[in-house]
Amino acid sequence: MKFPWRATAPGKKAPLLPVGVRRHGIVTGADLVLLVDTGADQTLFHLLWAEQMGFEDTDLVQEECKSASGPMIVYRPKNLRRTELEIGGAWYQLPSLQFGKKVPMSLLGRDMIFAHFDLRMTADDFDLIPHRRRISG
Repeated sequence: MKFPWRATAPGKKAPLLPVGVRRHGIVTGADLVLLVDTGADQTLFHLLWAEQMGFEDTDLVQEECKSASGPMIVYRPKNLRRTELEIGGAWYQLPSLQFGKKVPMSLLGRDMIFAHFDLRMTADDFDLIPHRRRISG
């Protein structure tokens, strides 16, 4: 699945990926755009998405993690089972997910990318080549 880089500002582009989100079979979002970030260990969403996905405060564990801009507080779901992203028309299980309050852009991290895809990237586009295993079409 080849995706062109998208404009982020005049004269600037980035590898942005539109995804759908579902949890326990219920689609909770279809308008999320993630930055494909091979420097991020895990997938990271803004904390506002936790509520939209049906997570309550008691479902999340607060942790400190390292980021490119220094330490940050994140909230990790205790149970991520049946939480999936739709990419290119197919649903894929999220191996991990963190939420943060100061997240300028949600990130698709290495955990998700390499659990399900081989990645080829150029200055103009990126290609996510699915592994044979996937959830559904």
